[in-house]
Amino acid sequence: MKNKILVGLILILIIFNVCIIKKSMKKDIKLLYNENELSELLQGIYPANILVDLREREDYEEGHIDGFLNIPSNDGIELLEYLKNNELERKSIYVMCYSGRRAAAAFELLQKNGYPYITYITFGYEDYVNSQDGFIPKTGQCDCLAD
Repeated sequence: MKNKILVGLILILIIFNVCIIKKSMKKDIKLLYNENELSELLQGIYPANILVDLREREDYEEGHIDGFLNIPSNDGIELLEYLKNNELERKSIYVMCYSGRRAAAAFELLQKNGYPYITYITFGYEDYVNSQDGFIPKTGQCDCLAD
């Protein structure tokens, strides 16, 4: 009888631990389609999150959204390396580029590598700039530039 109770308690503990682990592994993967939604999100999402502009350095320096880190990448590999090297795997990551193609590739790569909190900004930098009345882009190289 005592053995049955002990086995029952062990099973309950195992089930409880599995539930806790599953809850902690919850994923938050999003697609962002609306420029105004990005504008609203930018009001309060960083510095706790990683905002990434995947465009070439020259394009970034000509104009960028304040708070975005520049990691030039065609396929997302440079971004993946940066995140691993800086132990940023558990941060919310927002990826954007000029047209959406680079961001799509980076989004897919991060998803395949198990990153749980990713937002793919489906529109490009120019779309954002053109949709925001009075938007003045930051220019030049920033101290957050990844090499």
